[in-house]
Amino acid sequence: MVGYFLVFSILSIIGLNILKLEEFAPFSDQFSLILATITGYIMQLFDSQIVLDKAILRHSVSNFAIEVTEACTAFSVSWLYLSSILAYPWFNFAKKAFFIALGLFLIQVINVLRLISLIYFGHWFEFETFDIFHSYFWPILLNVLILMLFAWVLLTQTKPVSFPSSDPATAV
Repeated sequence: MVGYFLVFSILSIIGLNILKLEEFAPFSDQFSLILATITGYIMQLFDSQIVLDKAILRHSVSNFAIEVTEACTAFSVSWLYLSSILAYPWFNFAKKAFFIALGLFLIQVINVLRLISLIYFGHWFEFETFDIFHSYFWPILLNVLILMLFAWVLLTQTKPVSFPSSDPATAV
């Protein structure tokens, strides 16, 4: 268990620092644009008052807008999830690849739902309400959901423990 936490910590520190590198910014900017585009198209299916302008999502009635930036990509929680799977010693490569792909996909689905909710919180409520959801509620919820996702991965891979029989007649 100590080995897991050591590998997880090293991978997390390396990854989170890579995300801060200037060389990573073009990838992050491009992903932000893709994320905003996907979110905007999904929202426009249900609400014609959503305006998409590059990485900016705006509700045309209230003019409330958000810009999807690097901080909106969920890269940091994605990296923590990735590190937790990579550091887990009992998975073979195929299982790690499957759970990484599944987890990263689910994280982005949740992230799109987060962005959609933030547009509507900003449109319907005061800025303070939007700020509470943007700065506190969603970051905490996203981290809890990542922890639950990793726990689910572990539970699906746990083999049942067989205990020795307490019946003397069946004991070997």
